[in-house]
Amino acid sequence: MTDYRRCPKCNQPNDPATHACVSCGAELLRRCPNCGALRAWNVASCPNCQVNADDQALFTGLFQAPRTGTLRNRYVILETLASGPVSTVYRASDTRDAQRLYAIKELSTVSLFRADEKREAEQAISGDIARWSQASHEGIVPILDSFQDRDRYYVVTEYVYGWSLDQILNDPSVRISPDLVRNWGSQVCDFLAFLHGLAEPMHVPFLSPAHLIATPEGRVVLVGHGLSYRVRPVGFGPYGGIPGYAAPDLAQQSPDPRTDIFSLGRVLYALLLDRPLEKGLPRGLSLQQAVPGISTQLVRIIARAATSRRDQRYGSVAELRQALFDPEREAGLAVSGWYAASRTGAASPGRAGRASKTAEGGTMEDLGFARDPRYGRQESQATPAKAAPTQAAAVRMSVYPARIEIRDQAPHDLRRLVLTVRNAGQGDLEFRVVSQVSWIKAPARLVTLAPEKQARVVLTLNPASLPGDKVAEPRAILVESNAGRQWVPATVEIKTAPMLRPEPRILDFGQVPSDEGRTLALTIHNDGRQRLAGQIVSRVPWLKASPADFALAANESRAVSVSVLPERLPAGPQNVAEALMVDSNGGQARIGAEAWAPNPRMELASGVLDWGDTQEGAAIPLDVSVVNSGDGQLIGHARSLVPWLRVQPESWQVEAGQRTTLRVLADTAGLSDGPLHLPQAVRLQSNGGTAILAARLHIRAPRLELDSSTLDFGQVSLGGSASRELTIRNAGSAPMEAVINSAVDWISPAESVIRCEPGEARRVTVTAATGSVPAGGRIEISAALRVASGTDLLPVDVAIVVLQPMLEVEPGIVDFGYLEPTVPGSVELALHNTGTGDLAWYAQTDAEWLEIRPQSGRCEEGSASSITLTAYALGMEASADTATAILAISSDAGRLKIPLRVAKAAPRLEPDRTFVDLGTSRNREDVSASVRLFNRGLGLLRGTAISDRLWLVTGRTSLECDTGHSVELQLHTDMAEFADDLSEDRGIVTVETNGGTVEIDVRVQVVRTPALEEPEPVMLKRAEGSSAWQGRLILRNQGLATARVDITSTDRRLGVSRERVEVKPGKSVRIGVTWDDEAFLPDPNPALMVTCESDEWRISVLQQ
Repeated sequence: MTDYRRCPKCNQPNDPATHACVSCGAELLRRCPNCGALRAWNVASCPNCQVNADDQALFTGLFQAPRTGTLRNRYVILETLASGPVSTVYRASDTRDAQRLYAIKELSTVSLFRADEKREAEQAISGDIARWSQASHEGIVPILDSFQDRDRYYVVTEYVYGWSLDQILNDPSVRISPDLVRNWGSQVCDFLAFLHGLAEPMHVPFLSPAHLIATPEGRVVLVGHGLSYRVRPVGFGPYGGIPGYAAPDLAQQSPDPRTDIFSLGRVLYALLLDRPLEKGLPRGLSLQQAVPGISTQLVRIIARAATSRRDQRYGSVAELRQALFDPEREAGLAVSGWYAASRTGAASPGRAGRASKTAEGGTMEDLGFARDPRYGRQESQATPAKAAPTQAAAVRMSVYPARIEIRDQAPHDLRRLVLTVRNAGQGDLEFRVVSQVSWIKAPARLVTLAPEKQARVVLTLNPASLPGDKVAEPRAILVESNAGRQWVPATVEIKTAPMLRPEPRILDFGQVPSDEGRTLALTIHNDGRQRLAGQIVSRVPWLKASPADFALAANESRAVSVSVLPERLPAGPQNVAEALMVDSNGGQARIGAEAWAPNPRMELASGVLDWGDTQEGAAIPLDVSVVNSGDGQLIGHARSLVPWLRVQPESWQVEAGQRTTLRVLADTAGLSDGPLHLPQAVRLQSNGGTAILAARLHIRAPRLELDSSTLDFGQVSLGGSASRELTIRNAGSAPMEAVINSAVDWISPAESVIRCEPGEARRVTVTAATGSVPAGGRIEISAALRVASGTDLLPVDVAIVVLQPMLEVEPGIVDFGYLEPTVPGSVELALHNTGTGDLAWYAQTDAEWLEIRPQSGRCEEGSASSITLTAYALGMEASADTATAILAISSDAGRLKIPLRVAKAAPRLEPDRTFVDLGTSRNREDVSASVRLFNRGLGLLRGTAISDRLWLVTGRTSLECDTGHSVELQLHTDMAEFADDLSEDRGIVTVETNGGTVEIDVRVQVVRTPALEEPEPVMLKRAEGSSAWQGRLILRNQGLATARVDITSTDRRLGVSRERVEVKPGKSVRIGVTWDDEAFLPDPNPALMVTCESDEWRISVLQQ
């Protein structure tokens, strides 16, 4: 007989004890859901409990192309357990321990397009994982690991054998009894109480049958952590609640214990009804009707827990648990064997007929289900103790796995192995695990197992103690028990040769746009102990690996970039199972590739939007059908190119082969009468092309027209009125009503509302009354009249000249000032016509001293005339010094009076002094002084200043000074004209003016003094042939008197030829200077002190 078992998926031969196929990873041994015993995939019923298993769905799932490969170089994906739009759950094994299984949930954030949404989702997922990782309870599946790969999150938990309550509800062959519902509800209360009692309480708003698994041993475990809600809230209620189970108050508040109690009540309600609640229930269906024999107490418990009235629910899960189950009666909660007891046999035709299946089939005891003493009616007396069973009937041991096989053991890493021992009998099992080899260590303690219980024994494999790279020991492990002995063989192979392991096995490039490529990483792993070399060959023209060749050392990994060449990618989806061939000295592998070059194409039924005849003011819709005749999703956007068209929706998405309808709404309010054709009205732009839609329609509407847009009333005197006619015409195709409004109060139409038939014209008289016009002038008013018809609004400008001449005279006051008797004064007046129309005027006065030329005239609009006024002082009264009068100017614009004023001139000269002492002139230097002359009278003071000496000079000869003012007269000497023999002289300056004559006496004195210049420093030098130092001091007198000079030295060695000297005026004297010492190192330098009267100098003596 052949000692191997073929894989049902790939037909690969495998060792009979192998748990999974070595080629494709398909599961070869399955665990019985009733008793937990292992059985081969081709065995119809469990060899231990004889329960039949429905393997049809499992067998079909082997060929549904599940994801394969290894995650994080550790977790080997075996199969896909469940999948949704954004999440997938895998069953995986551990590369470190092939016998250990995990459930891995994959979450994808690809459905989140905006960066802020993706960032918020990633933060929420990380926070949820951190919180659930801290929750350690036997009723909550623990999170063992989590990691991220690009836009995918992975959460690793223990793999829990059993059935989800959602599977039970959808299995017609299984029905849960009310007592078991109580039991499971109590277990859920236990872990909910644990979560609510944490320092930071946690809640389970996603609690539903799909998140609860019942194990074969009867334990209820919470799986899943509500993470899918974070990446795809669609389909969930608030806070990730499941429709049909989430509390209604979650819409107004955050989760709390009462919302979790509601969800648990709904789950228990669904189990009792044997129906899922996601889609609701028929009205009038009660627990009493659906579950015959259910106790009224249980009905009330469920009703109170699942009531929509929050205040009537249980206050805590401890209170609900107390109502479901009293923990003082029995400590254990798990009920093993429940699955077999809950099976009804063949599925009934409908759910309605399943309520009586237990009654028809006999009692629960007849089906092999022992009554749980915690529920139902209690016996008055205690149950007698069971008799001890015999050894042969009471104890039965099963060991899993039956064989230990490790083909890829790392040479230096310890490995943990798990051996599961189960008591499949009726009595207590006592066993001990003993290792028979040095390279496997086992605990030596004795273990006792109750019936239907199992224990996991952890073994440690030390590869360093192996005698070779490949060891096969038929009796490696001995399990000794009171049910007999069982040997467990072990085979271990150390990885030595290079071993190729590419990851992933399928490269999914998704949609590849035509204008850009896409690159994914293919990781090549060398799991062996020797150098791995090979190359990657593309078997399709649209893939390229870079670099194609690779070489890896032992246990090394390297990422190879695989790129899609969009120009070579065929249109439509591409799914090639052997797109890449990886060939190496460590094996070969085929890599599949999936890519899709979408090619959407937009087609329209018509390119013209034709509304036909349309009444003005109507809003008319028109539908446009957009068809996607390509093979990719069509994404487009509509934009109206005219303001009176609106497209809904503005953006759209159409799948391949589908169509959508766009509604174009034309708002014709305000459109002009007549046909309208727009070549470019609406633009449809998409990834499948761009289309421009034309618009065509015929508007029937009145059209307002005016013969003239300006009314010119001509010239009108201020206060008068004038009229003009305004012609209004209806040039449209519908009757018109026009309203005439005036924006100016002094312009009014004869009619404010007129009606015109198509083609008719009406004349309206418009009158301008200038009585309320504030001033004359040319008036032009834009939009003085507005003619409105519907949305048409035409302005009418008005122009009118209002005649009102205006007189302005400059200056407004005439002051002739002070006039001398023989000199008349003249002033010119300017007359301006600043108004409109010609201005006639005449001027008159009663003053005899005033002459007017001309006395009358005419001034045109905007021009000016002049009048010359001449005043004569001789015409004034002899006794009057001043005179005033009025000049009256009468005109068409009214009368103006100009005040006139004149005065006789009478200036008076008054100096500030009549004697001026110029002081002393030293050495005939020029000296000066000044006299201030005041006009103390009236009128302009005019005159001359004359000196009687040649040496006396005046600063000015003529002078003028206004009334109340003064002028300064400068006096200075010209000493070149002064007699040499005089020491003093006097002169007279005569000032003659029309206000009087004044003589000013001027004196000057002359003094002669010496003026010695400051001598220069004395330079000493040696004479030829002599060692003495000699020099000269030069004294110069620039004054007019003899200078007497004294000379002294500051050092006794410094000598001068004369110590006293006289220097005549204009002369100079040289004094010899000697130094009586050979060395000339004085410190400080010697000096000569030169004194002349009050002047003294220190003259330095220096060496040349």
